[in-house]
Amino acid sequence: MNQWKNWAIRALPLLDYSSILPVPELALKIQKLEGEAPAGSATPLRIDIEVDSMDDTRVDKVLRQLIEPLKCSLVRDYRPFTTWLYVKGADDTIGNSFKAVLASLSIPNDKVGKINILHKCPDYFLINDWVDLNISENNLIITVELHDENNADFFESANAFIFTNTQLLKDKDTPLYLLRMMDSTPYYLDEIVSTYLSAQQVDVSKIKKLWFNSLDKQSKFVLFSGIENAKTSILADSRYELEAVTGRSTEVQRWVVLALAADAAKYGQGHQLFASTSADTIQSGIIAAKYPGSCPALDKLDFHDYWRVIKLCAIILWCMGFVSLVPLELFQSHPWYTFTPLVIGIPVIYTAVMIFSFMLSHNIEEEMDIYYSQFL
Repeated sequence: MNQWKNWAIRALPLLDYSSILPVPELALKIQKLEGEAPAGSATPLRIDIEVDSMDDTRVDKVLRQLIEPLKCSLVRDYRPFTTWLYVKGADDTIGNSFKAVLASLSIPNDKVGKINILHKCPDYFLINDWVDLNISENNLIITVELHDENNADFFESANAFIFTNTQLLKDKDTPLYLLRMMDSTPYYLDEIVSTYLSAQQVDVSKIKKLWFNSLDKQSKFVLFSGIENAKTSILADSRYELEAVTGRSTEVQRWVVLALAADAAKYGQGHQLFASTSADTIQSGIIAAKYPGSCPALDKLDFHDYWRVIKLCAIILWCMGFVSLVPLELFQSHPWYTFTPLVIGIPVIYTAVMIFSFMLSHNIEEEMDIYYSQFL
């Protein structure tokens, strides 16, 4: 269990982020800390950025305003940052446009690393990949969704996040921390939520808000029940569904959910739980304002130690049973023939228990979608 907790508690620092939405300060308004968020037809759908020059495009202007507040965080390290860029409907030429935007912001070319053009909106498990790799580098992920001539009935958004490594943080930095994400099918959601929160990555009583989108009624009911049973501090009026504002869900809006949860954590609203869907899976995570650390080593036996004890007990029982059942005369007349099955039985029992423990652990890992090599 302690190994599971240490695996689950691993976190990725969110050094900086930026989000542009049609409704400014949306996180504050949804929480009713600064006015109220619009709903339904009253919600503006278009970002208030327009082109005022023939030499500029709207997507370039949005990217420029999105990246400008992140400039210092991008250029502060000697290592170039890697970019993961998704602009809905754009082709590979968006990479050249993005380079031009960076140049217009006076970001040195030697700070710009590989630019990965994504043709499908990434999900939260891209973050899990970086948690597992534990590489000392900065990753910039950008997701943009703007209106075009054929489609203008959705909530526009532009989001950028800079993820880094704890080794690259400086004393003055105040990053947020994204803990390892949970992944579940709707069928197993109840079990997975319970197990995920049982890892106690943070004090669950300090998880105060839930931000989500794209969940169906059944998934919402199961998720709400799970967080109630886990004794979080998320009240019924602190569950914020993004579609209540945007009217309809899109894939890019999962990153809007993350930006809103990050705003709430930054504004001192405690730990934040967020959730969204990707294909047929439900993904959820926790964002915290403080480094969660790691679980201390326990004095009591851990999961693998229990299996060692079981192996030892099984071998002892086999030896005691064998000795008690075999007649003394047989020991005296045929000692080698008598001890041979005893000796052979020891590795057979050891191997059988080991295979059973592996199969049981593997089934648990498959249900939990655990892909950490230490547990495979």
